[in-house]
Amino acid sequence: MYHFYLNVPPYGAFEDKNGKTKYDKSDFYHLRQGSFVQITDAKRDMQTNYDALWIELGDLAKHGYTNSMLNSMRRIIETYIEFTGIKQDEFYRNNEQYLKLFNVNSHSAIDEFSAQSFTESADELVSIFHRIFADNHAEAHFTAHWKNDNAVKH
Repeated sequence: MYHFYLNVPPYGAFEDKNGKTKYDKSDFYHLRQGSFVQITDAKRDMQTNYDALWIELGDLAKHGYTNSMLNSMRRIIETYIEFTGIKQDEFYRNNEQYLKLFNVNSHSAIDEFSAQSFTESADELVSIFHRIFADNHAEAHFTAHWKNDNAVKH
């Protein structure tokens, strides 16, 4: 049922020439705990776990939570390379900066230090994240998932 619903309405951030979204044109509801809850925007809508990671990343970027952004970015990359069948070393193309930033930094916790082990801002992290997808000929994939309402632009 869930997968059927995801394929019924127009995909993603659909908007017509008048700026109307699928939420303006139709009434969608979730049935939760015996009550109908109206879906009024993308954040309240059903989504795949992968789409939810991108929304989470946008929210973290808006608030400048760079440490948490790295974890979301790593999870997005892991899911993307698993789904596409790209090997990790091919995706990172032996670029130690990308591999360390998105993999090592999001896994490691240094007990002795509370300082960040990287200096990139939320804007810079998104720019680097965009670049790694572009380097892998997946810029359209990045653009489709990085929503226009995110505070940080690539």
